[in-house]
Amino acid sequence: MFEHSEAKVRLLDLYIRKYLNILSRAKGNEKVNLYDLFCGEGIYENGGEGSPIIFLKAIKDIYYRNQASGQKIIQVDCVFNDLETWKTEKVKSIIEIKKLHYPVFGDLRFRNVDYAQAVPYSSGSNIQIQEIQSFCLY
Repeated sequence: MFEHSEAKVRLLDLYIRKYLNILSRAKGNEKVNLYDLFCGEGIYENGGEGSPIIFLKAIKDIYYRNQASGQKIIQVDCVFNDLETWKTEKVKSIIEIKKLHYPVFGDLRFRNVDYAQAVPYSSGSNIQIQEIQSFCLY
């Protein structure tokens, strides 16, 4: 893992945990959409965790923390996208092996399209971004 990749993943982990924590406590938020548009393989060659793994660990931790403390639980629907199918297949495999996702957390989808097509409310769409809290990682 390159030094800049390690810094990006560390910052992403801190940010997504705070972001999901805030949204899970805010009134009116029942669901969050999370899009990782260039998800890669999920694990770097040196074993470092990539963004899909960081996202799912944060979602799982916040779900169980909120459940244990009686806090509101929000659904987090994830879309992991990469043009190369083998990369999303590898991510799927890692998620299964590490048991990082259960349907109770939200939907989990994988796509292999150009990043501009991976988000349903890009320009010209009639779905408004304000309807559901969303986070896109480019």
